[in-house]
Amino acid sequence: MFKSLEKRSGTNYTGSGILFVFFILLMGYQPAFTKDRGQTTLKGEKCEVYIIKFSEKPLLTYEGGFSGYPPTAPSKTGRKLDLHHPAESRYRNYLKQQRLGYTNQIQNTLGRTILIIRTYEVSFFGMALEVSASEVQLIKGLPGVDEIQPDEMRTLLNKPKSLP
Repeated sequence: MFKSLEKRSGTNYTGSGILFVFFILLMGYQPAFTKDRGQTTLKGEKCEVYIIKFSEKPLLTYEGGFSGYPPTAPSKTGRKLDLHHPAESRYRNYLKQQRLGYTNQIQNTLGRTILIIRTYEVSFFGMALEVSASEVQLIKGLPGVDEIQPDEMRTLLNKPKSLP
């Protein structure tokens, strides 16, 4: 594969590929779903990654309703979701502000800074963060938190149909 790219472009990709692999090994790469990141709470409890789903509608299902925020759901707009479209950009900024409010609320409740692993806004609105099992109970009771569950590897139970 590298040789065919070299012939077409005149660029040697083999060296840069080796350098990339070396850099990843040097930096100690860990996948996002790794649970043990070594975080602990102020009480010394071990933290794990949990996914929190908030009550706001994500980009795919927001059908409007807030003044100044047009719908972003393809079922309402009649077009594919475009993250760079003005309507989507505006609503994404709204979700970003909401997430910031939730982050502050969670940190105030827990009395410590939280580590946000990932944020979600397209198919559901939420974030993945590191907290302990006892902190999960505190977060569950906060306004706007719909659901919280551990981040875990799941196995597909049915065999997907082949694509045409």
